[in-house]
Amino acid sequence: MTFRPGQPKDSLADWLRIRTKVSWPSWCGAHPDSGAPASDGFRNFFMAMRGGRDSEGTARVLTALGLALADAEQDRPLTFALMAKWQRTVLGHELVGFRTTPAFAKGGRERYGLAPDTRAVFERCLSESTQPDLLLPSRAARTYLDILFFHPFEDGNARAAMLALAFVLAREGVLLDQVRPLQTTRWADDAEGAADLAVLLGILITAVERRRCYGMGVMNERDVLLNELAQGLRPMSEGIEWFDGLDQEEQSEVLLFLRHHCVQARAVAEDASESIRRAGLRPTHTPAVLISRGRIDEQLGKIASLTPPDERRKAFRLLIAVLTIADARRRERFCSDSCSHWWHRLSIA
Repeated sequence: MTFRPGQPKDSLADWLRIRTKVSWPSWCGAHPDSGAPASDGFRNFFMAMRGGRDSEGTARVLTALGLALADAEQDRPLTFALMAKWQRTVLGHELVGFRTTPAFAKGGRERYGLAPDTRAVFERCLSESTQPDLLLPSRAARTYLDILFFHPFEDGNARAAMLALAFVLAREGVLLDQVRPLQTTRWADDAEGAADLAVLLGILITAVERRRCYGMGVMNERDVLLNELAQGLRPMSEGIEWFDGLDQEEQSEVLLFLRHHCVQARAVAEDASESIRRAGLRPTHTPAVLISRGRIDEQLGKIASLTPPDERRKAFRLLIAVLTIADARRRERFCSDSCSHWWHRLSIA
């Protein structure tokens, strides 16, 4: 299908254009030692996303997750045929093939074109999930995005992407205990966003081992402290002192998780000016400039990825302020009577 006025441009073509140009990040982490983490991140993700509204569909996708992990243990190559096997279970269909028409997503804002060689190109991309000169977090991120933007199936592509991500990681002995931070809108022409996804995956992989070594649960003192700061239950000076005491990797993890919490709390572009004011930043400070431009979820990711120490400190203050505003709005609109969010019970505790 060709591009016409009023029709979304081909997002698959956009992805293929930038795919080889992404500046994939370095990663000095190591794969976790053998042994399952205390919490199964992918299982928990599917349960949280679908369990309450589609129990049968949840059971099917969890069965497919088991198949994917078993295939990873057998070190099988990632192919469309293997993914189609999982997808038959996900959808409960006897036959699942490669889509035969252009596909659409994001309410029709993204279109994924179809050419005679689309499936063959997709197969080649899947085969690169074992590319030896690219680090695991980047390979896993790229495979996940390949599936989102090729959109190979008629239905269930987001689930297919998560299953493939679990497979690529598990094939190299990595089982995540957290997956929810990965969930945000991804755009086919966003090379920086692709690299940020790889950074976040590297942090999540490393965090599994850290929690195993130190016996920390997924909901730990860090999560409590960040939410206490956002709710004004702790002074920001205490938060800055704590943040400054972290090493660079730990600071990156905190900033990326704060960004995730802001997105989940439904931060909007209109929150920018008040967040800058509350954080005590000047409009010319880098985090303040970033949050005032572009899509809020993308800009928060760029703020979380700042590397100079002084900019990280400003980013920390700003992301706490954004979370304060967004979560207060969510609490007022959706949690005024009661809710299951543990962090909304901190003041009671």
